[in-house]
Parts: sequence; C-alpha cells; structure tokens
Amino acid sequence: MGLEALKEDVGILPDSSEGLGWLVDNEAANPNWNGPYIAGQDFAKDAWGEPFIYIFPAAYGSEGFDLYSKGVNLRDDRGGEDDITNWSGIPSEFYERERTSFWFYLLLVPVLLLVILIIYVRKAF
Repeated sequence: MGLEALKEDVGILPDSSEGLGWLVDNEAANPNWNGPYIAGQDFAKDAWGEPFIYIFPAAYGSEGFDLYSKGVNLRDDRGGEDDITNWSGIPSEFYERERTSFWFYLLLVPVLLLVILIIYVRKAF
C-alpha cells in the first residue's frame, strides 16, 4: 500500500491534518520522498465519490493509522455500520449506534392493528 511505502522511504506517516496528499506530492520537501506512491487523480475518493477518512495516529483500529470509507450510507459511523475500514471490527465504546427500542416495536404492532380495525369498521358501516 502507498502509505506503507511512504513510511518506509520517509520514516514517518503524515498526520491527520496533512492527510493523504503526501502520497502524490512531496509537500514536506523531504529528500527521501520517492513518490508518487499511488496513481490516479481521485485516489483519495471512495466508490461513492466521498473522500477517504485518514487518521494518524490511529484512533479506532489496531494499525498505526486508520483509513476508511463512509460506505454506501455516506455517513461517518467512525468505522461502524457500513463503513469500510483497514481494521477488523470496532469496539462499541468508540461510537454510539442509534437503535430502535424493542419496546417501540412492541407498542407499534397493537397500534397498527387498532388503526386497521378502525378502518375496517368504518368501511363496514
């Protein structure tokens, strides 16, 4: 991967504020930079046209850096839900998942049945 080759040549990875631009441009004018390390004009965008999220040092994964896509929902779930990451799994304490309560569904069913019954009774008379 380009980031690993960059680190091997330069000795460090760019931090989060520097981002992935260092893969194609020697922004720091480092004499050991031997890139570009990745080809393509939209290398920093995922399949949905959104920028990859790069975090160094890593905040979620076990690698030295986090690199992930927001996935098809285009929402930054910090590596959860449908995000595509460079690590496997994510501890739930790193993000809050919005969950619909079991009680909501338990109450929803009788309410829907009541609405259907009212509509049926009105049509009958």
